Amino acid sequence: MQRILLSLIIIAYNAVISIGQEVPAPPPPPPPPMEAVDVYNTASVQQKPEFPGGDAAMFQYLANNIKYPAVARDNGIQGKVILSFVVAKSGAIEDVQVVRGIGGGCDQEGVRVVKSMPKWKPGMNDGKPVKVKFTLPLSFKLEGDGPIVFALKDVDTKPEFLGGEKGLNKYIAKNTNYPATSKKNKQQGTVIINFVIDQDGKVYNPMVKKGITPELDAEALRVIKSMPNWTPAIKNGKPVNVLYEVPISFKLKKK
Repeated sequence: MQRILLSLIIIAYNAVISIGQEVPAPPPPPPPPMEAVDVYNTASVQQKPEFPGGDAAMFQYLANNIKYPAVARDNGIQGKVILSFVVAKSGAIEDVQVVRGIGGGCDQEGVRVVKSMPKWKPGMNDGKPVKVKFTLPLSFKLEGDGPIVFALKDVDTKPEFLGGEKGLNKYIAKNTNYPATSKKNKQQGTVIINFVIDQDGKVYNPMVKKGITPELDAEALRVIKSMPNWTPAIKNGKPVNVLYEVPISFKLKKK
């Protein structure tokens, strides 16, 4: 009887051990393969994306298609809406975002017009199209329904900075500050800025056409924005808005 009882105790003990042991869980399934999607900025591509017909055509497209929202007009809202978007490998416009808005329906109108753009010429790296993130400032001004912006070749008299070409170069040299980080990293080159000189000679909508680094691009934009009024371009005897381009060079001095 004692042997039977002892055997039952041993069997019961072994059963408890078997039940208490943890069975290892099966390994989780491998994650699905992820498609690598690289979105470059304009400073990191060999060829920037381009609106069909170039920057002058883009400004004209915007002027022709932007409708001033009634709420903004009635409430005197004006200013600059800054949008970002991605030019896909196919040239299509994707992921339009408001970086800085002014309200009154202007933000939504800016998004609408950018989404309606035709396909761009895509950005290129090593001869292959790549996705590129682009930033675009849109000005909403209450003077009219939108100014016509002419290309420089289409005006009778070109706009002029105070003191001419020499005055412009002197102003840029005097007012450009080399960013400390760029100096430390020995970054140099030429930033090309596009901007509009309006019929009053004011500078607006400056954009980086060709950049180097975010720091150098930002400094070049700051200098352009700080410029005094120009003598405006003339067409058919009247001042007009014109697209202009200025290179700003950052060159380290040799020790």
